[in-house]
Amino acid sequence: MFVKNIIKKIKVNNSYFFNIIFCKKIVVISSSLQMLNLAEFIYTHKYLKKNFSDFIILCPYMDNRILKIIKKCNQKFVKRKNLIFDVQEGIQIKFLYLIILIRTIFNLKLDQIIIGNYNSYLNQKYSKISKDVYILDDGTNLLDKKHLKLIKKSKYYFFSFFEKKFFREGYYEKNEFKLLKNKFPSKKKYSKNILILGAALIERNYLNEDKYYQVIKYIEKKYKNKNLYYFPHPKENLDRIKRKFKSIKVLKSDYPIEIYILKMSKFPKTIVSFNSSAVIPLKSCNKDLDIFNLFLKVKPRNDNQRIFVDRAVATEKYFSKISIKTKTLQL
Repeated sequence: MFVKNIIKKIKVNNSYFFNIIFCKKIVVISSSLQMLNLAEFIYTHKYLKKNFSDFIILCPYMDNRILKIIKKCNQKFVKRKNLIFDVQEGIQIKFLYLIILIRTIFNLKLDQIIIGNYNSYLNQKYSKISKDVYILDDGTNLLDKKHLKLIKKSKYYFFSFFEKKFFREGYYEKNEFKLLKNKFPSKKKYSKNILILGAALIERNYLNEDKYYQVIKYIEKKYKNKNLYYFPHPKENLDRIKRKFKSIKVLKSDYPIEIYILKMSKFPKTIVSFNSSAVIPLKSCNKDLDIFNLFLKVKPRNDNQRIFVDRAVATEKYFSKISIKTKTLQL
């Protein structure tokens, strides 16, 4: 009765429930970057693509905008009709833990699992019930000290665009962005436009609205007489930017910026980033892209800000090694 109530609550029919219980292959991703890296992983390992329909894709802890991006990217690049399981509410997460318990009791091990965020407790639990485990990149989250220690100890296989020094020897493969590079035009004209990569800094309680608007005003002043475009983070409240900055055009897309930029008639003159992981694949595909990165430095007043500042410092150091310059704004 308990299991039936959970299934009814999350609006999943019995066949789906048993599919997840008895399936042999699962993907767990929760961001557009993880989806992009999944597409790269499949492109690099072509044997996977043929039978990738056998994988069930679980998407925990994400909103509808990110889910839409993942489905769109799966449709365009993976081109397989996977069952994509959207998991958002607390009862739905409990459902996933229930599945782990059932599979453990009855020794129903997975043959393969591909996960996008090894630092997730849920993902670690699923990894333990799989014979083969593959880990994708989750961006600059990897640069957190506690994450680096965890990864160094891991004996799972990592597919990453970061250098092999971060990983255990023999458990690493470089993500060369072969899929993205294959689609990136070798010759493309540049516009005089400025493209700002938005960040969910207000939503994550790192900056208040006034501080964030102060940053946008700084960018407006720096690039006065230029056309400014704003590519929002999927978790951002778009109304804030639209309401406050009438002169900036807010873009809409069902694709992540790494794909959206391919569809632009001209590359932007400059891309402004707030330590965004997206600039890593962009720079890898086009060394000539001008990226202006901003480190928004605040005096940490809570754990969230402390973690963000530490990661930002590590990201700035890493960016400098791949020829991305950073300017610090003290807020």
